[in-house]
Parts: sequence; C-alpha cells; structure tokens
Amino acid sequence: MSAPEIIFVAAVLFLGGFVKGSIGFGAPLVAAPLLALLLLPGRVVTLLALSILLSNLTDVWRLRTEWRALGRIAPYLLCALAAIPAGVWFLEVGDPDLIRLMMGLMAYAYLIVERRLDFFRELGAGLRGALGAAMGAVLGFVYGATTISGAVNVIYFSMLRLPKNPFIFLMNAFNAAGMSVIILALSLRGFYAKPRLIEALLAVAPLYAGYWAGVRIRDRIDHALFFRLIRIALFFIATSLVARFVLTP
Repeated sequence: MSAPEIIFVAAVLFLGGFVKGSIGFGAPLVAAPLLALLLLPGRVVTLLALSILLSNLTDVWRLRTEWRALGRIAPYLLCALAAIPAGVWFLEVGDPDLIRLMMGLMAYAYLIVERRLDFFRELGAGLRGALGAAMGAVLGFVYGATTISGAVNVIYFSMLRLPKNPFIFLMNAFNAAGMSVIILALSLRGFYAKPRLIEALLAVAPLYAGYWAGVRIRDRIDHALFFRLIRIALFFIATSLVARFVLTP
C-alpha cells in the first residue's frame, strides 16, 4: 500500500473502533464497507478479524456479569457458528464484487431495521425461536464472508426485549465466538500468510485506539448527531459498493 492508502486504512480502523467504543458494537459494519472500497474483500476480512476479536473480548469481560443471557441465543448462535466456515469458503472462491455487494446490502439492512424494531419485538416466543435458527444460519454464512453481523443481530436481539447491558454483552459474545471461528477457518485455508498476519497485528493499534477513545467519551458525545452522521456515511458507502457491483462488466 502507498502512504495515502495506509493513512486511509488507519483512519478507517480508528473510526470503526470509535463507533464500537461509543455504542458497544459496529466496528465491522463501519470499517468493512469502507475498506472494501480500496481492498479486496479477503484482505479486508483478514485485516479486521484479529482486532475485532480482541475488542469484542474486551467488552465481554467488562460485561461478564451478564453471562446468563447466553442461554437465550443458544440455537441462533450454534446455527451461525456452523455456517461460518461456508462463508469463509465463499470468501476464497466467490466473486469479490459480489462479496462487496453483500457488505453494501448488510449496511442497507441495518439502516432499514434500526428504525423498525418495534415490529420484531411484537413476534411471539415460538416464532422468535424458529426464526432464530434460520437467521443464525444465514447470518453465519454472511458473517464468514464479510465480518458484518450487526444488522441481523440487532433484529434478533431486539426480539428478545433485552436491557442495554445484556444486549451489548450478547452482541460482543456472539461476535467473539463467531470471529474465533472465522480466524480458525481463515488460518486453515491459508489466508494468514506472514504478510497478512503482520497487517492484522498492526491493525490492532488504530482500531483499539479508536475503541478506547469511544469508551471514554461514550457518555459525553451528542449521540443523536453522531449516529445521524454515521447513518449518512453508511448510506453512501453502501450505495457505492452496490453501484460498483451493478456497473462492473
């Protein structure tokens, strides 16, 4: 990468970490589509995976007293973990522009469902359980190929009517477990050759710096303005990824 590209990547990693530190999740949702504008999806995933895992584990530890909530997502989590290797396989053999399209659609999905969560909260417990297994399997595939899980997790965890801290704990516990499987699958398929591993280790610093900056000002920032700007940015990023897929011969 050239010096401007390195600066861009570092800034994106910091921004992704800042968003995660501010609300407890969202680093790949912000960082992956932005990085995909410059890098191939396989490189985006290997670059982000280790940093995301470490930041998720940090939040899991900080909210460890909420561990009992894990039982509420067991079928969803197990189905997702089982499907992740298929997503990693697709990352290797699939069309990079199709994977970019998936990233863009996941960003669109988040923007759509964020404002319509009351509908999902009204579903009955039985239907939520059945949907959970199906949604987990679909999410596992997409998560393995893109590292983005936020849109589907927000929908499903909102169905469970969770308070703030269990919600954030489960988001991070899910992502930590899923990212562990992704890293293992990537390693077994040879994605982490020495240059990629070095990149992944170097990426920890800017993402973690952004994460701690977000944590420290979590209660002091104007959340309404901040997330309005994030939604606008996500919309344009998603649009650029979808347009790239449509316009590529």
